[in-house]
Amino acid sequence: MNIAIGQLEDLGEIRELWLEGNAIFAGAPHIFQGGDFEDIENAVQYGTALVSRHGGQVTGFIVYRLLGDQASLTHLIVEKGRRGGGVGTALVKAAGKRAAEYGATKVVGLTWPENGVHHLYEKVGYKIIGYVVGAEL
Repeated sequence: MNIAIGQLEDLGEIRELWLEGNAIFAGAPHIFQGGDFEDIENAVQYGTALVSRHGGQVTGFIVYRLLGDQASLTHLIVEKGRRGGGVGTALVKAAGKRAAEYGATKVVGLTWPENGVHHLYEKVGYKIIGYVVGAEL
């Protein structure tokens, strides 16, 4: 497995993974479904998207945002057949390392009990500090 900065030529494969990730929550409209793909395209252009590759194929990606001395993990999707194999862990660690290189001293991620990803974050040393709430207007 190789972790690298996402490139414009990766966008097709990233989009396929993003669509697959959104399909998981299609029946649960109360759950955030990954935002607009434009967010991911912008992250690739600005160098704040990382991809995992196996044999040259994109098998996962993560997007992070730098906000002063804080980084926010906004998207993490791993190809269905590779989940549980360390890809997500490697992406989260790599995003944290890159954010620290740019001056971040704290990293936060958005998760909720229904998606199961909080276990991955806890495995890498993150602490659950709360959940984000909101309302449709």
